[in-house]
Amino acid sequence: MKKRDLAGRHVLVWGLRKTGLAGARFLLRRGARVTVVASGDASEYKEALEALKDQSVSFLWGDRMGSWEGIDGVLLSPGVPYDRPELEQARELGIETLSEMAWGLSELTVPWVGVTGSAGKSTTVSWVGAMLAASGLSGFVGGNLGTPLVCFLDEDRAVDRVVLECSSFQLEATPNAHPCVGVLTNLQPNHLDRHGTMERYAACKAPLFGHLEKEDALILCGGEPSVLPVVQESRGERITFWREGEDVEGAMCWGEQMILRHPRWGEEVYDLRGMRLRGAHNRENLMAAALAARCAGATKDGIQAAIEGFGGLAHRQEELGVWRGVRYVNDSKATTPDSALRAVEACAEKGERLRLLLGGRSKGTGFSGLRDAVLREVEKLYVFGEARAEIMRDLGGVVETGEYVSMEEALDAAALDAKQGEIVLLSPACASFDAFESFVHRGEVFGRWFRALCSGSVAK
Repeated sequence: MKKRDLAGRHVLVWGLRKTGLAGARFLLRRGARVTVVASGDASEYKEALEALKDQSVSFLWGDRMGSWEGIDGVLLSPGVPYDRPELEQARELGIETLSEMAWGLSELTVPWVGVTGSAGKSTTVSWVGAMLAASGLSGFVGGNLGTPLVCFLDEDRAVDRVVLECSSFQLEATPNAHPCVGVLTNLQPNHLDRHGTMERYAACKAPLFGHLEKEDALILCGGEPSVLPVVQESRGERITFWREGEDVEGAMCWGEQMILRHPRWGEEVYDLRGMRLRGAHNRENLMAAALAARCAGATKDGIQAAIEGFGGLAHRQEELGVWRGVRYVNDSKATTPDSALRAVEACAEKGERLRLLLGGRSKGTGFSGLRDAVLREVEKLYVFGEARAEIMRDLGGVVETGEYVSMEEALDAAALDAKQGEIVLLSPACASFDAFESFVHRGEVFGRWFRALCSGSVAK
């Protein structure tokens, strides 16, 4: 992307949470004039206003835009829909409305890896970063995962590679992304409450791959027709990982081995006996990460070291501990039924029965896809939050089910019911915003509840 001269330009930043604040500071440091549009009023943004107090920033509260006269561009936070009428009007006037990531990419000068998909993005991105680091390559890992790209650019730190998690919300406003490696982990229904249809959701992923050239790598799942429309216009070299199969090019897992085959490096065999993450989906994440890292310069030894050294991320099938013979697993990051299905299958690999907590705010995807796994693996369902009526409609009667207002009430009930050798699994299949600030906040509340349980503060 072409670097922009921001001195004196008037840029509107829409949103003032983590990404919006980072974007505003990025623009101000480059001499831009900044106006911020934010929902609510100033009392909701004390920390952001403190960070900007010595800057000449104008504010428009109530999530309302006035005139577009004199505005040269828009930096859009991920939580703001790209198709808002005001933003469509801006584009009709020739005003660019770009994500924070797009503004940052205009200044990025090192090769970067972009990872998108419906599930597994954060794990794959983090694993790629670990593989590159174990190969002696310095890097930055961020994007939708934790740290915005513009924060890294403001550090003025030299690295060999950048690895970015890219969400549909970011990519729909990032028209000119050009990574050296683009990864599509999978594609299942997600964010339909915002995008409306699978076709629109898939189209929002496509910008990551549209500017790849033949010397760039495109990593995707083989035998998965749903991913093909996303990459059909891409000129990148397709390198595939396979859920099953033996004699294939790309990547596959066979027993306790992972095999990578490609003309660039021939055939390489990796030992998976030391792999710490459970579940078939994590083998898929591993294959995607290994192919991406190999194409980005990682060594075989570096990849092997990261296979054994990577322990996963918080709130993603994170084992909190064992209390009175019952394992408690925090999978708060599972905000879709497909993600919850993967967690159920992974946790049940060793034959343990599950007590599964589902609930939060529905993303409009329905929950019927969980029926077979629930019937097969779950002892009892504990349904909570805003979506509980919808979950009961789709899953009620499949197994014994309890309905609760809050997650904490559901956890209390599960702890009372659980028997030695079982797992209490929070894998909500819903967004967290009915009761929590984020999936991280939801997982942290679960963690505090578990520590209270172990200390005797929760009745059992």
